Amino acid sequence: FRCPMVSLSVRNVIMEMSMEDRSLSPLPSIASRVPVTHIFGSLPTGEKACLHVHGVLPYIMLRVGGAYSVEMGGAIERRINNLIKNELEKDGIDQKSSRGFVVSTEKIVGRSIYGFNPSDEEFVKIRFSSSFYSSRVAFSLSAVSSPLLQKFDAHVPFHLQFAIDYSIFGMDFVSVRNARFRSMRGDEEVSFILFVIMIRQRTFSQSLLSPLETQTSSHIEVDVLAEDIINHELNANNQYSLNPGIEYIWKDEIERRKGEAVIDTFTKCCQENRPSNELNTEKEFLGRLRENIEGLKKRLEGMNWKESFYESLNETDLTRAWNDLETTLRERPPSRSSAEAETTEMEGGMDKSVWNVASQKDEEWMWKGDEEEEEGDDE
Repeated sequence: FRCPMVSLSVRNVIMEMSMEDRSLSPLPSIASRVPVTHIFGSLPTGEKACLHVHGVLPYIMLRVGGAYSVEMGGAIERRINNLIKNELEKDGIDQKSSRGFVVSTEKIVGRSIYGFNPSDEEFVKIRFSSSFYSSRVAFSLSAVSSPLLQKFDAHVPFHLQFAIDYSIFGMDFVSVRNARFRSMRGDEEVSFILFVIMIRQRTFSQSLLSPLETQTSSHIEVDVLAEDIINHELNANNQYSLNPGIEYIWKDEIERRKGEAVIDTFTKCCQENRPSNELNTEKEFLGRLRENIEGLKKRLEGMNWKESFYESLNETDLTRAWNDLETTLRERPPSRSSAEAETTEMEGGMDKSVWNVASQKDEEWMWKGDEEEEEGDDE
């Protein structure tokens, strides 16, 4: 998928996801179909464009309880594959193999935002071949309350995961390199646009053309790998904000003041140095807080703050947590949709005669309201 470097920017107007055959994606997935992200927008010159991004996968993260190893990652992958297979079979979806749901596992070092964590710990990042599998695993993991099976980033939708990880904002440009263009045979307008792009970048090569056929009515369709998105590199050089929208506002204000011949480009806000009066109530509560902190320090002397609760867990605790989860899921009945559950609960909890009487009263009230409106019109 490597070709002479051609940079391109497409404004992010609409973002969609679809499952397509593995063609340009270099994913080590067993599944024959993988997610592809489609970004619809326009080029800086105004032509309509569609950017097909390959290599993006949904994921969740879990604690590992201690040091991560390759063997542990393989064990977690096998556990999750079997978990998905059993859950699908329980719902009547036949699965011949338990492989292909999980694409890869990766060690991530970070710190949880939940609770107090004095140091970084190791997590495992689990990538799935479909967002359906990631959401199914997230739902199944909630069956037991174990700190080792606490899931992270499972509540973030797939397209938002992609936008956050690659620094993509709404109505902002998505800048890429190593772009390959889908050409439509016999379309002279599209061929002319591609020719103009190649002229601007002084690049002429047959390898710039993608082997895939066009799928939309856009003027330009481009295939690119997720690793070739360079928004992070471009936004890192921002002077005022990592958010390109805020950066644009500041730069636009600079240009406006330059046009009005304002010497001082930016004036400090008077509210930044606004004096504050310390109230007696504030002094009292701050004094109590300091006393409580000092007392807490004395009671906790001798404790090792470098080792958190999660770091004290080991691989045996992780295995025990997975065994508890599998036992719980095995005993749990097949899942139902929320609509079916609400309907069944409503019908089971209310007597049929009561339900019919209630429906009849609602119908009589509706007719009564119509009659009152007709009488008002006659008057």
